[in-house]
Amino acid sequence: MSRNLKYIFLPALLLTLLLSVCTFFLMQAEEGLRLSGIDPREIPMLKIQMAIPGWILAIFMFLLASFVRFEWIFKGLLIAIAAFLGGVMLVASEGFYNQLIFYGPALARSGLFPILIWGFINRVSTVTTASLLFLPFAFIYGLTTNLILPLMPTELPLTTTLSITVALLAASVALFHFFWKRLPDEFINPKEEEPKGRFPFISAAYLLAGAVMVKKLLEIPFKSGLKERFSDPAAYVEFMGRYSQEVATTTLIVSFLAVILGTWILYKKGLKAAALLGSISIAIGGLLYLSDEQISWGHFDGLMMGVSSLLFFGLIQILYLYWPTKTRFRNKVATEMILLPLMKNGANLMIQSLLMLFGSLALITPYLYPLAVILMALLIIVSFRLGKRV
Repeated sequence: MSRNLKYIFLPALLLTLLLSVCTFFLMQAEEGLRLSGIDPREIPMLKIQMAIPGWILAIFMFLLASFVRFEWIFKGLLIAIAAFLGGVMLVASEGFYNQLIFYGPALARSGLFPILIWGFINRVSTVTTASLLFLPFAFIYGLTTNLILPLMPTELPLTTTLSITVALLAASVALFHFFWKRLPDEFINPKEEEPKGRFPFISAAYLLAGAVMVKKLLEIPFKSGLKERFSDPAAYVEFMGRYSQEVATTTLIVSFLAVILGTWILYKKGLKAAALLGSISIAIGGLLYLSDEQISWGHFDGLMMGVSSLLFFGLIQILYLYWPTKTRFRNKVATEMILLPLMKNGANLMIQSLLMLFGSLALITPYLYPLAVILMALLIIVSFRLGKRV
């Protein structure tokens, strides 16, 4: 365990903290564009346009993962992003500058940094090591990116923000190179495992996307009901403040419990038992919410986000380790950068289809509840299926 701590956990922790801060400054750059230099009305269309380069990046990474060594991918992509942002700052004209600079942060934040960090851990971990380290590490990652960094106020000029981002990317490359060169040979070139058949891409992606799909379906009746409940703007603002606090508190508590209880169940009972724990807890929470709102939407939202972003995410990272070392990063890219975005948009497709059929939100609301129950039941089924594969 001490060797795993030294060569895997501590390097990955330092890289995560560094790239989390980098993500924070990229978010600040996007916010700076909203405040100056770009028409806010253009931003929704830019985000839609981002789907195309996002897919190109995902496919490009999948091909790279099939033929190129992981350390080259890690360093090459970070150097490319840094060079892109630096080049835009130096040579782009004002009109083209805003378009390019929006694409740069958006692409860099499209799941790329977590893919690289967890790719590093997956590349050199074993199942035994991961069972003890992945969930606590995911908790640290989520705490840093979702709670700690957003509390840091910054009012830096856009060029300064991007300069810091480029410097952080360069430091990440140097740090990764430092740690990778010092890995013992058994970490970089382990005895290759026997192939275990086809990786369960669809089941793995659905375990990650299922709670998000349920959230999107049930958010519609929740938000539409707010207009009727709160005609006074002040009362609405007060309610949303309490709602945000409920979500944050519940997510933090559920994440902490997932680290303690999830790690223990995973280590003692295996991956299927831990996945079932999360799926059943979401199903029970959903039924309580739908049964005359025995729990609030804020608490149910926090439950889903905590289980999905920590427990399910950590379990899928461990699932990759049951397949040969050379295929792990490729499986991860295909699952999390290609299939996962498609499934997350599946809820939007359901909603749009129902709207086309019935014409209004009020008319489709009765159909959203049974759809959400079906999606929650599918989470339990998927947990069984994944457990049979390992």
